[in-house]
Amino acid sequence: VVKHREGGDPSSSRKSPGRTEYEAITLERGVTDEVIQGSVNQLPYPDASFDIVISLDVLVHAMVDEAAALAEFRRVLRPGGTLILNLAAFACFAGSHDLAVHGVRRYTRGALKNLARTAGLRMISATYWNFLLSPLILAQRFVSRHARGAESDLKALPAPINAILRGLTFFELKVSRRVSLPFGSSLLAVLEVEK
Repeated sequence: VVKHREGGDPSSSRKSPGRTEYEAITLERGVTDEVIQGSVNQLPYPDASFDIVISLDVLVHAMVDEAAALAEFRRVLRPGGTLILNLAAFACFAGSHDLAVHGVRRYTRGALKNLARTAGLRMISATYWNFLLSPLILAQRFVSRHARGAESDLKALPAPINAILRGLTFFELKVSRRVSLPFGSSLLAVLEVEK
């Protein structure tokens, strides 16, 4: 978590260790290099501290109380603030990877919408992603459910294969800007504080 401070004086002498200068956008936005440790179930920030909160693959974890975390996101967001979530989607994609990363839940758009509403958040948009790779991911996860132990399936791939997969993902991203994808291993959602 990066702490936000008011201001953002470009003439400030505060710099990250080992750095000789700040990026201009960092100064304009008033971001420092101070890292705060805390729990998503009880964020260490005052009410209405942020315009945007981004949570990537956090709510799925065993130690996270999803209702408490969403309420905390809502609490620290300013009126009209935005929450961006990336979540594991659809139980059919569960496999040994979930065990390896301590993932205990997967989401659907409808379930997230209901949870968000309870927390005082309104869903602006939501789309599934990894749609094009879904058949491969489903097959791999099916096989992994019958293997022993917990092992992540995220591994470095040869550059040519990675380039193909990256191309498919970028294509899917372009499509998802126009159409909400109906299926995928992940759910990307944008929510806002209800007014």
